[in-house]
Amino acid sequence: MTIAEFIDTYLAHLVAVIALVQVWALAAWKRWIVKGRIEFHPAANIEVGFSSFGSTVALPGTLRAVKKEVFVSDMGVTITRLQDQAKHTFTWRAFRSNTFSAASMAPEAIDLATSFNLLPTSPRPINVVYASAEFASRYAQQAEQLRAAWQLFVAGKMAELGDQAASLVNTAGFVDALFGEFSHEQAALDLYTQISNGFYWQAGRYKLDLGINCASPTNSMHYTWFFELTQDDEQKLRLNALVMMKEICSIQVIYNFIYKPYASAT
Repeated sequence: MTIAEFIDTYLAHLVAVIALVQVWALAAWKRWIVKGRIEFHPAANIEVGFSSFGSTVALPGTLRAVKKEVFVSDMGVTITRLQDQAKHTFTWRAFRSNTFSAASMAPEAIDLATSFNLLPTSPRPINVVYASAEFASRYAQQAEQLRAAWQLFVAGKMAELGDQAASLVNTAGFVDALFGEFSHEQAALDLYTQISNGFYWQAGRYKLDLGINCASPTNSMHYTWFFELTQDDEQKLRLNALVMMKEICSIQVIYNFIYKPYASAT
């Protein structure tokens, strides 16, 4: 068989085989060689808080998968207080809604933080709350003691007031005044002292490292920003210790939060 005859006979088959190999190779490249990655695009401001979750940060923004689908297994934050290099680790706890109530300017819903798929064609707006994993368990016993002491204190005061109690309970400021008196009781002083001694948010400059861990493909992305708290910021957050104690006693509360821009090293 001459070369010309060979080409006439098998050229079409060779072209088909080459095309098939190219398709397979491209698919293999995308599946096993090319790794997807994630971009995080910050929005609004870093929220710094202190509540019954302990020290908290919330990071609003948008996640975008690049090149291929990515499965996000978890996200976490490490914050370093630069003046003494004290580090604090935060785990993701909740997804806040990006829809706000016009009346309160608060997110309308909050969901437990869980793993999710991220597609290149569908960027995901997020507002993730990060908190100390061990804070609630560390103070659980003291919180129960505070709650029990509050109930006994209220029962005693109601007994002292007698017939006046029913009308005073619904009076504006009555419960707050009652708690103000209760805050000098030993159970309240003990918990307040313990919480204050472990308070992390001191005035100064902080480094925030966001880690995004992926399971498919296995990969990690890291982003770093800086923010600074003033003395006034610190005092506002410290006030939340009393607010937290009110919440433990089933009193309706509003926490103080501090908002700082995402800032680079410069």
